[in-house]
Amino acid sequence: MGLPNIHPMIVHFPIACLMIYTVLEVISRVVPRRAVSLLVTKKILLFVGVAFAWMALQTGEIAADVIGSAGGREPAAFDAHKNFANMTYQTYGFLALWYLLKSVVSSWWFTAPSWLVTLTHHRRIHLVIMLIAIFGSVLLMITGALGGSMVYGPDADPMVRLIYDFLFE
Repeated sequence: MGLPNIHPMIVHFPIACLMIYTVLEVISRVVPRRAVSLLVTKKILLFVGVAFAWMALQTGEIAADVIGSAGGREPAAFDAHKNFANMTYQTYGFLALWYLLKSVVSSWWFTAPSWLVTLTHHRRIHLVIMLIAIFGSVLLMITGALGGSMVYGPDADPMVRLIYDFLFE
């Protein structure tokens, strides 16, 4: 008896965390007075989402080994799903590292160089962070669509079909 495929049970939690994080990141930018009150929630969602995204990547590798070619899906779709999943993880991982750096720079026990303090608190950097989060959510949607196409076929949903045709036709 082989390993069970637990990837579908793991993967949906980080998707929810990271999408909600992105929505809160946009709200923080659009409604600046809410930015401070959302900061802790955003960090928790982002860090938990990235941690579980790592677990989703690992269980995805196990699922690929367990299912192998028995899944009957196109290898190009699998490779694209894996590549987009890695890009998504790296994008949100970068954001998590950014928030970690910002927390260290803002801490009482660390004396940061003035250029680093200026960089982490610059007004435009928040716009860049929001745009990176939106980019990450687009990658996440593409990854999910490709995963759905492998499980349910490329005609599972109009968005899945659109993404599938764009990448493979």
